[in-house]
Amino acid sequence: MEREEIKKIIYDLVEKSVGKKKLKQGDILKKVAADHGVEKDEVKAALRELVDAGTLIFTYFGGSYIEIPPKEAV
Repeated sequence: MEREEIKKIIYDLVEKSVGKKKLKQGDILKKVAADHGVEKDEVKAALRELVDAGTLIFTYFGGSYIEIPPKEAV
């Protein structure tokens, strides 16, 4: 599976969980790897690219979570 496809799957997963459940990195790794038959290392690399690009961010609230960054109010 291409890295861009994995990144889209990860982003969609995080987007669907907004307002319902905060996802930890491990949750994302397990879910994407199990559902799509991708190695966890590939998922982790794609997740790292999303975070480095600012598409997703790590937040801390009693634990580290992956979230979509808040929209800037203009």
